[in-house]
Parts: sequence; structure tokens; C-alpha cells
Amino acid sequence: MLAFALAGAIMAAAAWFGIRSAMIRPLSLDAAAMDLVRPRNADDATFRRGWWRRVASRTAGSAISANRRADLAVLGITSDEHNIDRLSVAVIFASLPLAAAALTAVADASLPAWWLVASAPVGGAVALWYMDQHLTDRATAARREFRFALATYLDLVVTLTRGGAGVETALSEAARVGSGASFEAIRAALAIAGERRETPWLAFDQLGVRLAIPALREFAGAMTMAGEASARVSETLIARARSLRLKELAEAEAESDRASEAMTFPVVAMSVGFLLLISYPALASFLEI
Repeated sequence: MLAFALAGAIMAAAAWFGIRSAMIRPLSLDAAAMDLVRPRNADDATFRRGWWRRVASRTAGSAISANRRADLAVLGITSDEHNIDRLSVAVIFASLPLAAAALTAVADASLPAWWLVASAPVGGAVALWYMDQHLTDRATAARREFRFALATYLDLVVTLTRGGAGVETALSEAARVGSGASFEAIRAALAIAGERRETPWLAFDQLGVRLAIPALREFAGAMTMAGEASARVSETLIARARSLRLKELAEAEAESDRASEAMTFPVVAMSVGFLLLISYPALASFLEI
């Protein structure tokens, strides 16, 4: 009876996934704009035709928060890719109770039906929460790396401007020198600004909004004010680079302090355990007396 119930539940879930994947959902304007600026590769056509991608997209829904959109953008992945990862891990975690039931059946044992019914949704929900939290943690680390790269980029720009290069030339040349995802994003923003006949500061501000990196927006705002007030651009660049380095140094020291505090409890626990270990024989003999 339990086997028929599980088979019926699996068939119902498969039918629901199929109906959801067959439903046509209109693409939002924000999603279409993000799709226009993301990098392309040769596997895009195959990826778009994948039925698993359609199932993951339909089950995840069309609503996406601004924070989630920024996390995906700073990591350079699409919402479809994230939805596929979420659904795949959720299915694996939800299938673990069924695997446990199959193993116990082979061993001539059985698991309670309520345990199978309750553990599968819990496993799937835990997997979805873990994937979302993992995405947030990765995005936080990526933003921190971007801030480090931005400080290095500003140092390069200052060096070039001191050597006699113009501001826009220094911005472009410094972006070509660096490597990595952060410098690629900066190069892409400068290229888009050049094609649209916009100022680099506007490109940096838009990039800061899209990636949710306040340091970029602060840098763009400072440079805009410097240009409007006819201030020396090199001095503003030096001040922003110094401010970023000091901020990153303060965050690194704070993280080091948190790691040191986190190690306090294990050290104390080890010390207490060691004291109990060496005092146990004396305590045992005393109690026997």
C-alpha cells in the first residue's frame, strides 16, 4: 500500500512539473534587459531548449527580488542557472528518504510511512534554503573581491594620470591591465559608456546599482562632483583609493577579530576536557574511598 502511495505521489508531482513547464510565461522587461547584457557562449541555444531548465524556471516563479538579481549579476550567472541548481539539489535531498526506504526494504526492514511523507518535503525545503544562502554568501565574497579590485584599479588610474595621461585614457588603460571578473565588468561598463556617448562616471554608477556595490556609486558620485566643481581629478582619485584601502583594512581586521573570538570556545572546551581527563583517575579513586 505504501509503495502505491509513493508511486502515486511521484506521478502527481511529475504531472504538476510537466504542466508548469508547458505554461507560457511572459518575459519581464528587467529579465529581458539582463539577458541583453549578459555574456554569450555557444551552449546558449542548447541551454534554452533544455526541458529541465523550463521546469526549474516555471516552478521557481517569475518574481525575483532586487537583492537576488544583484547577487546573480555580481556572480555572472543567470536566474535560470540558479533555478536549475536549486531544483536539482532539492530533488536529490527529497529523494534521500526514498533511497533510505529502498535500502531498509532490501534489509527486510521498513520505515514508518509518516517519516517518508514528512522527511521528503523537509529535505527539499532545507536544500532550497541552503542554495539561496550559499548564493548570498558567494555574492558577498564576490563584492568584497570587487572592492579590492576597485582599489587596485584606482591606484593604476592615479599612476597613469600622474604620468600625463588623460582621465578617460587612464581609466581605459588601467582597465585593460587588470584581469579577473571585476576588471572585465569595469571594461564592459566603460565600453558601454563609450558606445552610448556617456561619461564613465555614469557607467560606474549604473554598474554599482546593478551589482549592489556602494563603493562604485560613491566613486562615481565623487568624480561627478569633482568635475562639476573643477577640482583636481587626480586628488579625488587618490582620496577615493585611500578610503577604499582603509575600509578594506578595517573589514579585514574585524574579520580577524571575529575569527579569533570564534576560536575561543574550542580552546576553552579542549582545556576543560584535558583537565577532566587528567583529574579523572584521582577523582575516581577519591569517590571509591
